[in-house]
Amino acid sequence: MLTIVSWNIQYGKGVDGHIDLSRIAREILIDGFPDLICLQEVSRNYPATDNGSDQVAELEKFFPEYESFFGASHDRSGGFNGGRRQFGNLVLTRHSPIQVLHHLLPSPADPKVKFMSRQTTELVIHTSSAPRASSPRGSSMMSSSRPATVITLAIAATGRRPRRSA
Repeated sequence: MLTIVSWNIQYGKGVDGHIDLSRIAREILIDGFPDLICLQEVSRNYPATDNGSDQVAELEKFFPEYESFFGASHDRSGGFNGGRRQFGNLVLTRHSPIQVLHHLLPSPADPKVKFMSRQTTELVIHTSSAPRASSPRGSSMMSSSRPATVITLAIAATGRRPRRSA
């Protein structure tokens, strides 16, 4: 059985208004080490969120035994210290994936409608008890006789936008 934690961390901001990624990490690990950790609204180099820190790098330090996969739904220039300003979803996994795909989701057809770009992440991992996976695209990766699980993580960012610095 896989254990999965999914959490919209809102760039680490708690209900008390403080940004504290160590608190997020402690809460995730309170019941042990989940197989997959899916975090939404993770910020990289946004000057208005967490002083422009690279939250992906910070979260990786809290989970050194996990592989990480970041999917940016926003990717812009002008980030902290000249870095790319990114905002999106982070998946941390204890199972090395066969394949990871990041998909941007469709935008509203009306350009006047406010929205936040959204993305989802798809992982294919081997498991010991799952039925053999098949791919609608006929991928040769799926022809293995080892059991695999296709996990599509619907971790799309919500309609909130990160605040811009003044």
